[in-house]
Amino acid sequence: MSHPLEELRAEALREIATAQDEATLEALRVRYLGKSGSISVWGEQMKALSKEERPVVGKLLNEARTAVTAELAQTGERLRADTESRALANIDLSLPGTATEIGALHPLTQMLDRAIGIFRRMGFAVAEGPDVETEWYCFDALNTAPDHPAPPRLRADARSSPAAPG
Repeated sequence: MSHPLEELRAEALREIATAQDEATLEALRVRYLGKSGSISVWGEQMKALSKEERPVVGKLLNEARTAVTAELAQTGERLRADTESRALANIDLSLPGTATEIGALHPLTQMLDRAIGIFRRMGFAVAEGPDVETEWYCFDALNTAPDHPAPPRLRADARSSPAAPG
């Protein structure tokens, strides 16, 4: 004749193995291992047993609790893996990722953009060009005389002799 704990263990393992989702699995955990669960009640009844029965029932109780806990963990892992595989089945991994923009413009850049917007509304235009102009655009294209007192020119004759004080 089998002990009621062995029957309880077999019933719990059967129900846990047939659980279809994590909510059902959690309900089974509470039913068997919870504070007022079937296996926990046996633990509280150990006090009422005789000295001869305690080792036998204690061993069966520990085996049942260990087996149910292991089956809960294994079935939970299987259910999580199934849920994850169903979720990943709908994802096309060959598609490019979505780019996320991180950060913001520097405050000086924001102020420059605001100032440009104000001047454009006033009728001005933004002209862009090189940061340093050549001698041609600064002097020769403007028909500046070669002996003009502007800063020394970059010609060969100006490089060899210092500018005359003016």
